[in-house]
Amino acid sequence: MLTILILDDDPDTRDLLMQYCDFAQVKGISAADGQTALALAVREAPVLALVDLRLPGMDGIEFTRRLRALQIPRVTCVVILTAMPLVDEGTVLSAGADAVIQKPLGIQAFNDLIKGLH
Repeated sequence: MLTILILDDDPDTRDLLMQYCDFAQVKGISAADGQTALALAVREAPVLALVDLRLPGMDGIEFTRRLRALQIPRVTCVVILTAMPLVDEGTVLSAGADAVIQKPLGIQAFNDLIKGLH
């Protein structure tokens, strides 16, 4: 079963994305902060990480750098989610993210991400 890591400090966003995981019949794991998410990534080795850009403490870019530095074999895709209209995609991608997607992430876009992992 595919495992997806959701990192977002907003509980409503985490809940929605966890519901998407249930609908897609994939295992969702979630965290509200980067440190917890890194520990989950080491333990669970998700194939996809959906990461909020703006987080208190460790932001999404720093989380992505640290996640990639761990070189967890199964983590194949990191997607940064943001509500900000203007994002320097070069900075995000150079940190190791594979894509930047505007929030809110709809169910169809989520399903498309999952299909790309199979």
